[in-house]
Amino acid sequence: MEWSVYLVIALGVFCIHIIFGWGSSDKKQEEHTEPPQLDLSQAEEEISQAEEEMSQEQELLQVEQETRDTMLQILRDIGCQPVVDEDGDVAVYYQGAYFDIIFYGRYANVWQVAWDVIETDGFKCAWLYEAVNAANHDYGPTVVVDVRDDGKALVSSLCPVMLHPANPENAVYVRTVFEMFFKKKEGVRAHFAKIYMRENGEGTSGSKGCPPFILMPKSQK
Repeated sequence: MEWSVYLVIALGVFCIHIIFGWGSSDKKQEEHTEPPQLDLSQAEEEISQAEEEMSQEQELLQVEQETRDTMLQILRDIGCQPVVDEDGDVAVYYQGAYFDIIFYGRYANVWQVAWDVIETDGFKCAWLYEAVNAANHDYGPTVVVDVRDDGKALVSSLCPVMLHPANPENAVYVRTVFEMFFKKKEGVRAHFAKIYMRENGEGTSGSKGCPPFILMPKSQK
């Protein structure tokens, strides 16, 4: 009888040891689990990509500054007095007309903003769009129309200019671009006059005044 009691006790102790021993082993294994390793190759690739993008941006800014310096020299050579604002954009008058020049890489976007304004009462606005579309078929700057909430449509012109400091014809090129702005303005007005006369009948424009364009003062731009 005593022998069977001892056997039961021994088996119980053995089972307890097995159960708690495994739990302890699993806990120690969890405690000694190594943290996940960082993917260094991916991190290096991201750093390399960021450095490449930064280098490209710096290169673009350098080219942009070179283009700006080239344009400023050209403007001075043709008798203009350009002014550079805090954003690096250039404001200049050419033959009394005001122009803004914005730079991107090798390109200088020459804008003549709000060179005319017209009241957008139904038919006149439609005539203006028709005149602008017709004028944009001709070579030269692109004319755009901005209809404002106050019922006025601002007429502006844009011409992208690609410059390189090594081009000996830069001054002739830029002067020609400025002259094209005046021709395009005349083209829009001529097309508008034709449309006005078409809609009102031949010979009626003399008494009514055609086309009803109003020059936008610089203070209202």
